[in-house]
This record gives sequence, structure tokens and C-alpha cells, in this order.
Amino acid sequence: MQAVRNKMATLKAKLEEAEKNANSAEEELQATNEKADAAEKEAENLTMELQQLEDDLDAAESNLSGAQARLSEAEKVSDENARCVFVWPGLILENRGQSDAEKAQRLEAELEEMRRSDGRDAIQA
Repeated sequence: MQAVRNKMATLKAKLEEAEKNANSAEEELQATNEKADAAEKEAENLTMELQQLEDDLDAAESNLSGAQARLSEAEKVSDENARCVFVWPGLILENRGQSDAEKAQRLEAELEEMRRSDGRDAIQA
């Protein structure tokens, strides 16, 4: 009987030790699960933040693209205006010069024509 009591005491001690180990393992598992849950929440938050940043980047790239297109158009208009300012005055002066030269030639031709006609009139008179 004493042997059975000793055996029961030993088994009871082993049971208590096993229960302590099980409780300790459960606490460790619970702590690990809590850490995993926290990590999942953090990953979810970071994923949402990343998505927001990607959306902001897409919007910024779209704005940049539009701004570059407007800048390109403005540069084109500016270049055309600059050409008009620097090229047109030269063309206008050149055209005036040509028209003045043509006018002078025409007037010289008319003067020559008048002289000839005056000469004919003088000969006829």
C-alpha cells in the first residue's frame, strides 16, 4: 500500500510538473499569438500606408506629366514668340527693303519713261 501511495505521490508530482509545463507553454503560445496578431495589424497598416503612398505617387506622376506637357507647350509658344520678335522684324525690314527697292526701280522706270516721252514730245514739237 505504501508503494501505491508513493507511486501516486510520484505520479501526482509528475502531473503537477506537466500541468506547470503545459500552462507555461500555453502562456508562451498566447504571447506568441499576440505578437503575431500585432505583427499582422502592423503589416496591414503598412500595406494600407504603402497603397496610399502609391496612389499619391500616381497622382503626383500624373500631375507631373500634365505640368511637363503644359511646360512643353509654353516653351513651344515662347520659342515661336521669340522667333516672331527676332525673325519678323528682320523679315519686315527685308520686305520693306525689297519693296523700297522695287518702288525705286519702278519710279526710275517711270522717270525714264517720262524722259523718253518728254524727249519724244520735244522731238515732235
